[in-house]
Amino acid sequence: MRKDVLAMRRIRCLALASAILAAPNQAAAFMVAPDEERAGRYFVLIDRASGDHVPLDALPPPYSVFGGTAWTDQQGLTFRWRYFRSPERGSATLTIDEAGGAAVSFSFSGDNLSDGDTVAAAVVFIGEQGEAVGTGYAAARVSGSRFAGGQSEYHATAPLPLTGEAREAITGFTVLTMKYYALQELGGDAVAAAMRRAVARVTGGDGFERWAQPP
Repeated sequence: MRKDVLAMRRIRCLALASAILAAPNQAAAFMVAPDEERAGRYFVLIDRASGDHVPLDALPPPYSVFGGTAWTDQQGLTFRWRYFRSPERGSATLTIDEAGGAAVSFSFSGDNLSDGDTVAAAVVFIGEQGEAVGTGYAAARVSGSRFAGGQSEYHATAPLPLTGEAREAITGFTVLTMKYYALQELGGDAVAAAMRRAVARVTGGDGFERWAQPP
């Protein structure tokens, strides 16, 4: 690829990342709260209908650095949200294993689910220069009144290529929430394409992508 094209992509990505980094500093909608289910832990409540950016330096220690024992004891940090005017709830938990490998685990649940709807989310990892390092995705289709597979909850995990210096360079996360209704008649590939378009508004199409899979 020509150098001028690469430079333009870099500028575009930096501009998009700068916008999402600046906006939360002006009017951040997320909230950090004690986790009643896990003593001494916190979770991040994403309050905006479509998501929010969460800088690491806005989190209380020890979560202000993406690494250390707070992330490696199989509990990590959880982001939670509700879908706009919908019964579904979602969460994404970031963890680091003993070998230093990072992962993002998504969960979706809800009552009175509607057949054919799809709930989805993505977590974008932002680097030191405001660049998009990569994205973890998840999507869950409703079949009948339950998620596909007959479960009332959906769980999926994506290992991430973030170790060592690459992980230490992460400065924040942008959590994006999405829902696609049955009336839109989108198949799995079309949902994935729509999710990529939504994420590209933040990433400019840059960075790795990993799709979470159920166990």
